[in-house]
Amino acid sequence: MSSSIASGDLMSSPHVDAAVTLRLSGEIGGVGYGADSVPIREILECRGTWTRVKVEDPPSRRIVTGWVSRLCSNQVTTCP
Repeated sequence: MSSSIASGDLMSSPHVDAAVTLRLSGEIGGVGYGADSVPIREILECRGTWTRVKVEDPPSRRIVTGWVSRLCSNQVTTCP
């Protein structure tokens, strides 16, 4: 089973008002991407509805760690 990020940006801590560590949407070569296409490399921990993950930043390909508020465990269908 795999997971994808369902919404939002990568945050510095598990709070809605935390600083944004990484924007999870943008454009590469004129093609847009969103949070659901940012590769999750590792799930580190959970706190309530928040999950700390390592992701690969699509433009730079660097690995970044931060918190997301929603994960989707099924990439075949859309999570609500």
